[in-house]
Amino acid sequence: MKTINDVTCCVVDSGLFLPMALRMAESCKRVLYWSPDCRGFPSLRQGAIGDGFENVERVSEFWGELNDIDLFCFPDIGQSELQLHLEGMGKAVWGSRGGD
Repeated sequence: MKTINDVTCCVVDSGLFLPMALRMAESCKRVLYWSPDCRGFPSLRQGAIGDGFENVERVSEFWGELNDIDLFCFPDIGQSELQLHLEGMGKAVWGSRGGD
């Protein structure tokens, strides 16, 4: 098991829990922030959440980084199928899973 300062974490959030990503960045080696926008008309405002912070990397998709990500954090409800899929792939997942 890796120590927290050697972990790459991906925080999956709709915009309410950016402070969690910033806090994780204080301890983790690397923090990615993915805010999926699945609406028919994505907005620039939604796409800017998490951008511009020194220790957090906003990503438009995380799949290209999948092999480097050690931990996925889903601080809000939702995305249960994705959480279960990632867990099935052997990834560490912190989230509500089917609790949404």
